[in-house]
Parts: sequence; structure tokens; C-alpha cells
Amino acid sequence: MNITQSKPVSGTILKYLESVNTAVNKITDPATGEAVQIPNYEVLQRAARGLDESSYPSQTALIIQRLLGRGASFDMETAGPEQPLSFPKDHHLHPKMGPEWHYLSCDLNTKGPNGESQRIGVMIWLQKNRIVGTTAQTEANWSDEESLICASKVTVVMKTDNGKGRLIRRNRNLQWPLKGGHIAYSKPGENFRFVCGPDSFSGSKNVLPLRAQVNDGDRMRLDLVADCQDALTPETAFFLRGVNGCGFTELPAPGFEYGWPQIKVSGTVMVEGKTYQVESGLGWIDHQNLNGSLENPPQQTPGYDSIPFVDDGQPFLGWCWMYLNLANKDTLMTIGLNVGPNPIGLSPQLPIISTSSYYTSIKEGKLDVTILSNPEKPPLVGEMKITNFQVLPTITNASGPYPPNALIPNGWTLTNVKDHSWAHALAGNVTAWSDDATFNAEDWSLASEMPVDFTDTSGQFANGTGYAEVIGYENSFSFQQRALVFLETGVLPGAIPEVSLAATKPILVKLGKKPRSHITQLRENFDGPIMDKISDILKGLEAEGKVEDDTQIVIAMVK
Repeated sequence: MNITQSKPVSGTILKYLESVNTAVNKITDPATGEAVQIPNYEVLQRAARGLDESSYPSQTALIIQRLLGRGASFDMETAGPEQPLSFPKDHHLHPKMGPEWHYLSCDLNTKGPNGESQRIGVMIWLQKNRIVGTTAQTEANWSDEESLICASKVTVVMKTDNGKGRLIRRNRNLQWPLKGGHIAYSKPGENFRFVCGPDSFSGSKNVLPLRAQVNDGDRMRLDLVADCQDALTPETAFFLRGVNGCGFTELPAPGFEYGWPQIKVSGTVMVEGKTYQVESGLGWIDHQNLNGSLENPPQQTPGYDSIPFVDDGQPFLGWCWMYLNLANKDTLMTIGLNVGPNPIGLSPQLPIISTSSYYTSIKEGKLDVTILSNPEKPPLVGEMKITNFQVLPTITNASGPYPPNALIPNGWTLTNVKDHSWAHALAGNVTAWSDDATFNAEDWSLASEMPVDFTDTSGQFANGTGYAEVIGYENSFSFQQRALVFLETGVLPGAIPEVSLAATKPILVKLGKKPRSHITQLRENFDGPIMDKISDILKGLEAEGKVEDDTQIVIAMVK
């Protein structure tokens, strides 16, 4: 579907916001006895009203959705064990569900234009976000395609001899049909396809072989083909994750997840004006759907519930996830969670738990999957120690000296990773190819997808290559602050440091919550109590010598 003409959206988004707010207000905070409130709800409403005049409607809508927290998938369909996954049907996108993505990452051995050897890591992540619930969609007479915003996130990492690597990010690519974007996706019974503007995944009914194409002009052009090992078939080359390997995740984040390990990759990579031919490559394909939910799972302790917006993990809710394709054609996939009030967000040691750790081998034409378990120390099955980290900007396109930073893990050691059926535990070092593999997702949150090498130190397993994903390591309050500034000012994250050439730091003036009448007066006549306060603040800054002729002032009405 290709709609080139922009259509109004603000009224529908506002109605959907109201429905989410009504649902959230029905939840009572037991600590106060009062209805739970969506933080900064008035800011979200104002931003929604201005969507049709915004220069960045897709990014604005996605940031609004992100700030809805567990209410972001309200009134959308969700997957669950009551309807088991069925293939090849469920390989395709599910347009009535919340966030869903297909992901390919790979470590490539290539030859450059002059015959030089070059190792290249490629990550391609195509995602669709449903932006309203099914009721709002029906009332607006929107199609499924019109209810989706799709995005492609792509990074290329060139391995260098000095270990610092070189990172090339794709330019931002967001597509909303209602705002002139182009998306397309296959339906059950068709060959697999997912198109986001000039980028696409396409394959057979069973996905493999999968062709991945990225066209970012002179910056990068990728044309890769991913397929299963010869001992497998497209029908047997993937395995289900989720609860007990059923494929489904639990409340309050219901969805599904499964992946293809030990994927062979061929094709070409063009970056920085040079084309590299892939001689060999290994990778991983992932397909996930992950919804937010205001509901909670049944609790073992009666009367205890996790209250949305009140008990959500703060200031950090993140993880280090990785897969390691070993030279013996086995694969380890595991994750370490970083959750809670740690003020710096960098716990040096993360527990590896059984419900999210898998080891696969190829046996008799299919994947033999072990969900790691350790009855002696349930649910722990190992430890993930962070051995290196980088201080990196949370706004990856910012060239100025003042973006907020985050501590991003960039080296790991796995210790005592074991299943109860194994005679020996797995241990080894996970080494990053580069100092930086970060990018901003479609909602401007920070993520890192790093190609890595694995060195087995146990003597019982094999070395390998893979990818390490780092998400949720930016302080949630820091993200919320810059997201609100964007919604209030319309200035993209990162734009302020880029345009400010002064030696002085741009000044952000936060006025706090103001009455709607004062805001209306400011917008219509550019005067009133808010303007008076701004004037007083600026006079004070001038008196203190903090304002130069070229100092940029950003005004934001945030709490």
C-alpha cells in the first residue's frame, strides 16, 4: 500500500489517548487509595492535537506511545497460549497486535574492492508499531496499514585492527501511510514480505531463504541472503522461546518470540563508497511481538499486584541479550537483566536465569533445544559479568558536547553457565568489535547491537561469533525529560547541540505545570503570566552573565 497524500490523524490519536487514560484511571494505587494517573498526560494531549501540523508526525506519535508505558498496547489484540502458534501463518506480521519486529544480524567475512579482507557486522531491524487500538481504528475508518508506523534500524560495524571499530548508522527511516509513507507486508498463504520504504525483507512462505535489502543512498546499500544450514530445512530451522519453550511471553508483557540460529549469510555490503563481497557469514533471525498490558499475571502472594506507572522498573529496566553461534554449529542464547534503583545503572554482575537461556544443537535434521535449568540454584543457571563499558551519548546523532550520556556495557564474561544435564559448565569471554554500536530507535530510545567474538575458557565448548544487544541502560527519567522537551518544543533530540555553535551550553528553561488558560494566552498573544516568568528568568541569567548573543534558549513546560 502506498499513500502519498497526508491525512488528518490528531482527532483519532486524541480519542485513543482518552480511552487509554480512562482505563488507567480505573486502577487504584493501594498506597494512596487514588486512581492511577498517566504522568504528563496533558503534554501528551497537546502533542497529539498538534500532530497534523508537526514536522515530525511519526516520531511525535511514537514518543507519545512510548510515554504511555504499559498502556501503549491498550485495545490491541495479543497473542497467548490459548491459540498456539501455527507456521508458516505466524511468520507474517500481525497488524492488529502491538510492537512486532523481524531482525537479522550477522558476522561477515568479506573481500573489499581491492581484494582486502574485512570483517563486517550487520544488524537490520524492521519493526511495525500499531499506533491506535482497534476501536479507535474502526471509528476512524482506518485500514490496518494506516494504523501502523513502520521503522527500519540498521547498523554496520567494520572491525579494525586497533579494536575500536567503525560504526555506520542508517539514516532514520520511518513510514506512516497516513503521512505519505510506504509499507507493505504479506498475508498468510503468501511468500513472506515486510517492506518499510526502501528497505525490505522477502522470502518464501517459510521465510527462508530470506533476502534483506537496505537502500540508504550513498551511505549504505545492503543486499544479503540468509538461509539455514544444509542439515536443516526452512520448516525446522527455528525454535520457540517464551515460557517453557511454548513461544509465548507472560503478562504484563504478553507476546511471542522465536528465532533462527546458525544462519548462513551471503551477498554484498556497500558502505563508505566501497562494495564488499561476502565470502562467508553466520547470523541470527528473530521474530518477536511484545505488547504492554495493564493487566498483571496471577500472583503467588494474594493481594499483591504490580501497579502500572507506580511499580514500573525505575530508573532502569534493561538487559544484555546475546546469541553466540559456536564453531561446532551449536548456539547459546542468553540474557542478563538490569532492573531496579541502581543510581548509575551499571550492575557489574547480572544473573542468568533459566527461563530465558537456550542452547541449541543440530541433530537428525532438526534443532535440539535445551532450556537451561539448575535445580540446585533455581532459577539461576549462570552469571554474566560486565568487563568493559563505554560512556556514550544517548542521542546518537548529536555532534555537540552536551548530550546526556549513558554507561553502555561493551564487554562480558560468562561464568558457570550450566544445564543440570551437562557434565561441564560453559565459560568464556565475549569481546566487542567496536567502541560503539549504539543507535536511536524510532521513539528515540537508546539501543546497542554489537557484533562480538566468543572465546571459550572452559575447554569443553567451542569459540564463536554473535551479537550482544544492550537496551534500557539510559536512566528512564533522563529519557522522559528529553522526550517531553521534544513534544513541547518540536525540536528533534540532538538538534540543539548540532545547531548551537556558541561556546556556551544551550539553556533549557523548565517552567513546570501551568494552567491551560495561561498556555492559551501565551500561544495566542505571546504574553501573559508565562511570558512574564520567562522574561524574569532571562533577566536573571543575563545579570549572572550566562547569556551571550548566540545563546540558544529552549523553553519547556514540564514537571
